[in-house]
Amino acid sequence: ALKQLGSVEKVLKGGYTPILYNQAINGVETGVQFLVGVKGGKGFLNYGFVETKKYHYSVDLYDNNMKLIWNTIPAPETKEMLFAEASFQTDKYVGSTVVRKKNIMSKDFSYDLLISDIKTGKVVFNKEITDAEYNLSASKITFDEATNNIMVFGEYFNLKDKEAKADALGYFYLMLDQKGNVVQRKLISWVDDIGKYIPVSKSGKMEKNARVFVHDIIRNADGDVFVIGEQYKKTANGVGIAAAALSGGSRNGSLVNLVTLNMVILQFTSKLDIKGIHVFEKDKNVTMMPAGAEYWSPKMLANYGLSLGCFDFCYIQFLKDKSSFIVTFNNYIKEKGEKGQSVLSIVIYTPEKVFTSDKVTLNRNSTQCRVQKGKSGYVNVLEYRKKEKVLDSRLEKINY
Repeated sequence: ALKQLGSVEKVLKGGYTPILYNQAINGVETGVQFLVGVKGGKGFLNYGFVETKKYHYSVDLYDNNMKLIWNTIPAPETKEMLFAEASFQTDKYVGSTVVRKKNIMSKDFSYDLLISDIKTGKVVFNKEITDAEYNLSASKITFDEATNNIMVFGEYFNLKDKEAKADALGYFYLMLDQKGNVVQRKLISWVDDIGKYIPVSKSGKMEKNARVFVHDIIRNADGDVFVIGEQYKKTANGVGIAAAALSGGSRNGSLVNLVTLNMVILQFTSKLDIKGIHVFEKDKNVTMMPAGAEYWSPKMLANYGLSLGCFDFCYIQFLKDKSSFIVTFNNYIKEKGEKGQSVLSIVIYTPEKVFTSDKVTLNRNSTQCRVQKGKSGYVNVLEYRKKEKVLDSRLEKINY
């Protein structure tokens, strides 16, 4: 599969690796595809799209020889645009989040949860994530092994408001059974709930006008739930604005940047009552967005930035008996009077139920560097040196 994925440099960039297939599925040519490994090394899930009258998702399963096992696409006559992304996997099911919109210019979104049989691809159910009182915008969907339920986390709006046109009222939390029925529901308002722990505006903006992009959700052995996020915001691109003014309004670049800031961990009880909010400082990263991005909603901007690798979050790993875990993210540290260095920052939630930290220095003499989960208590660091055509791998112990 690595031969079809492309060069080592591309693989080491992290995230999903796009590849273009010169083939057709059900007579329809496919576009850029995104591969996600299946649990247990049993092949690859392929998230792409097919172009009919509208763009529709294509979810496919390949074995390790890249032989197509099954594929799922919507009915060709479906009039909406449908895009799918990976949400979770179990031994039986593949969970995908489906985004629906009327056309490419529409700012109105709705979200579906698509559950497929992992062996056959048969659709178990496909349900809209909806609520009778509020409009919901899903940020993250995961499977909770402790309860065998599906966790849906995101933001909620007034019923007539849309995410690209109005500010959210706060976070929502839904627990669904394996048939898609709501078994638990929780609303977390910005001011009344989040505001008890950190300063936040009525529109959900924290210090420095930052919002939180949700990367993952986990449940600890004691039942507490942790939402792992990273702050981001949209800022003006001074260079782009100046260039547009000098060219009389003609431009190729954007007037805005995506800025990523600190890591944030929201802690909830087993009943989904908020228990604490923990902020971990890291370096600020600025990425220029494409032309037209100034019209996007903050969430649209963040999702696009995720596809470019703009965020610094790496991965989460449980330690021991799930009583503790680590959260890793890239950082750039510069001590006074010294040259800055790239490090892997590690936040550890210990068995004593407190947070501590560690770091691993990354050797930037390499062409590409990537960190992966190692054995329990360790980080695996991959470094590729293009000139020598050498790929090194080493384990670094986490200290806590």
